[in-house]
Amino acid sequence: MPVEATVAEKLQMLWKLQQIDAQLDEIQILKGELPMEVSDLEDEVAGLDTRIKKLKAAYKESEQEIAKMQVTAKEADASIKKYMKQLEEVKNDREYNALQKEIDLAKLDIQLSEKKVREAKGTLEGKKESLTISEARFEAKQKELDAKKLNCRALLKKQNRRRPACATKVKKRVTASRNAS
Repeated sequence: MPVEATVAEKLQMLWKLQQIDAQLDEIQILKGELPMEVSDLEDEVAGLDTRIKKLKAAYKESEQEIAKMQVTAKEADASIKKYMKQLEEVKNDREYNALQKEIDLAKLDIQLSEKKVREAKGTLEGKKESLTISEARFEAKQKELDAKKLNCRALLKKQNRRRPACATKVKKRVTASRNAS
């Protein structure tokens, strides 16, 4: 004949059962939030990766634009030299004035190209800085993502190890409580 548990023992068993249930609920909540955090971080990392790729493409495009403007300035400089040689062989005022206008236009082209190069270099520096910042954020978020994934795996392993033990305790207590009633 089983010994009937006193009310105090039943309350103590009920309290322990509630603690175990609370632990199980806590694990379930953590399990539910962590994958969402990991997913959010993965999305953020993917967004940063896309941003970095776009910034690199824009940076490269700016470099090409600068090179193109420098070539334009060199071509204008070569034109000036050509026109200067032609000035030496001028036979009338009309030719002289036309060549002088061509030289002036070529000088304006050089000035314009130099101005655009300066502006593009300023923009290039801004893009470079933005790229550096984005890459640093990407690295930080990637590390955070790796840590969260590791934490998630560890939590799942822990839950998978603790759950059967907790479930067994709950079943034993429920069975003992039913038998005591």
